[in-house]
Amino acid sequence: MSIRALSKGFTLAKRSKRTWVFMILFSLLIWMIAVNINQIHRLETDELLNLRGVSVLFTSGIMTEKQFAQSNFIDIINDVSEYTRGVYLLCGSVLRLDLTTIAFVWLKPYQNMMYSPELSWVVEQIKPTKIVEGRALNMDSERDAIVGKRFSINFQVSDKIINVSATIGSKVEFKFGTKLVLLEIVGVSSDDFSSFAELLSKATGLSISASSILFTTQNFVKELGGEIINPDNTYILRVIFTAKGEIGLLNIAAGRVIDANRNKIESRIKESAYSGLLGEISPKISGREYEQTMVIVLTSTLIMILITLMYAFILVSFRKYDIATLRAIGWGSKHIFMLTLGEFTLTILLGYFVGVISSMVFFTYNRVPFSHLAYVGAFGIVILSLLIGLLIIRQRVLKIPPMEAFRMH
Repeated sequence: MSIRALSKGFTLAKRSKRTWVFMILFSLLIWMIAVNINQIHRLETDELLNLRGVSVLFTSGIMTEKQFAQSNFIDIINDVSEYTRGVYLLCGSVLRLDLTTIAFVWLKPYQNMMYSPELSWVVEQIKPTKIVEGRALNMDSERDAIVGKRFSINFQVSDKIINVSATIGSKVEFKFGTKLVLLEIVGVSSDDFSSFAELLSKATGLSISASSILFTTQNFVKELGGEIINPDNTYILRVIFTAKGEIGLLNIAAGRVIDANRNKIESRIKESAYSGLLGEISPKISGREYEQTMVIVLTSTLIMILITLMYAFILVSFRKYDIATLRAIGWGSKHIFMLTLGEFTLTILLGYFVGVISSMVFFTYNRVPFSHLAYVGAFGIVILSLLIGLLIIRQRVLKIPPMEAFRMH
């Protein structure tokens, strides 16, 4: 009988105009909640540099890794270490073969000062949202590489130049004596890597083509061995700092902490001889955007609960005569509650699924990185609203006597 009552509630919901009105309201709120919860994830991924980043770009005076280790820039890193979550060196090296030149670029945490989840997002040119073919770089891999959108290698055979392009899945073998190292192209960036080529050309005095650059991992460079790439022929192209400050649903003040730490890092660099190399990250995002996002999430949650309560009151009020009649013909409180449960639950769950699907379309169309936590968080808010609404319904249903049917009639 309970299952039949629940099924009857579903049927009533599908026939009621109120269901569709409230379903649209719920779906809009779920969309807003999911998008704003995901915005917190976006601030830690696609907009990481805009929120936390401080970049020193060596457009002049590019140092080798060995020179960098002996420079006074190390003093800056030590001075700001308490304000940083990670310090990363963008490294580059040029490998001159008999008939061609290949350049490697990779990211290297400075003395393990890093936050692993942000590694894929620290370099603008190879962020997962920049990958137009294939997949993003696995920073732990020993063979992954990303190429620019015009990647190709020129080989000279006799008096002819042969141009060889590569696609996703192409493998490049590097053999030095008995040593064989394999590199696989796993993705193509929408960037052409011309900024890397310009810096490497300045560093080496050679004409480095952007089309011959491979962005790979630190582990691959280690595999090549110190005889091929070492501190003497590795150039530090950029130093990237990420400001400390832990973002979390219960830590609303984190945005101000991030802003304060980023300002301290920038101030220390401006006081040094490297002030002219401080890169401009645009647009710069204030930590207050995180606080505003949290306010929107909390406000949307309260509105969701209030509309759920409103719907619960309206539902029981409009079904008052039906409930009284069912009591008069012998329906028990449990079965009547299951009837209203079916109508109430279907409306809210329909709103949830429509909101989730529309938000997924929004994320996919706009190439926004999304976290499943956005949907888990939205579902948690739905369950909380459901429980509060069901408590109201249960209390009001039990108070409707059978004689109410005759009074209303």
